[in-house]
Amino acid sequence: MKNKLIILGSGTCVSSFYKPFDFRYPSGYLLQSEGINMLLDCSEGIRARLEKVKFDYFKIDYIFISHFHPDHFSLDTFLQAFYVRARKAGQPKKITVFGSSEIERHFSTIWDLKYANGHYQKDFKKILDIDFQEFSDNKEIDRDNKIKITSFRVPHGEMEAYATRFSLGNKSLTYSGDSGDSENLVKAAKNTDLFICEAATEIGKKDPENAHLNPFQAGETAKKANSKALILTHYHGSNPDEAMIKDVRKSGYSGDIFVAKDFQSFYL
Repeated sequence: MKNKLIILGSGTCVSSFYKPFDFRYPSGYLLQSEGINMLLDCSEGIRARLEKVKFDYFKIDYIFISHFHPDHFSLDTFLQAFYVRARKAGQPKKITVFGSSEIERHFSTIWDLKYANGHYQKDFKKILDIDFQEFSDNKEIDRDNKIKITSFRVPHGEMEAYATRFSLGNKSLTYSGDSGDSENLVKAAKNTDLFICEAATEIGKKDPENAHLNPFQAGETAKKANSKALILTHYHGSNPDEAMIKDVRKSGYSGDIFVAKDFQSFYL
């Protein structure tokens, strides 16, 4: 079985800004490998998008949160659907969530605010078998002896953020999350078959906080890493696809280039 990636959100926290009706959902990616279903980032409305591609959200096994900005970390609404479904069906559900430091504390605080003080421990965890795991720099995670994941700390302003590399049999995929220019991002994408890289900064501009990349910088990173294929994602829509690809080529990157579109599929 081939590894499959579905783009559930190629945009940012805002859409239809530069031109009317230019809508793209914020970050979210479904990665399937060896019968394991993984969600990379969880922005608002992710359940509806999974259902739109005819995927049962309850079959998600692992969730990877790159950082805590809400266009990547709207986990409470998604896990509410798991919680209520498991409770009503009397069907146990185990799910593992990976993310930055203290992710469980942050989630439980949000959950208790929206339900009742102490509800997370008293009820939620009794219904949903959830395991929170913290990323750290260059941390290797082995899942079911089938998939290896490595997290890499990347710059994103003052926010703790991680890129993730997935080793899927003889194939590999790297997701940048939100990242500025970084040697660690190059390491994460080294010789990868598919590099999903953010390009939230406009052509010809540089993010003053080194929190995002422009297409040229994404290409430069992919070139240094010797990535075989590059998917530009997490962009605002201010630059046409052709211009973004042309800007990547200026970096000297010679691999395949794609500008991500919502609900687009890729196979590895």
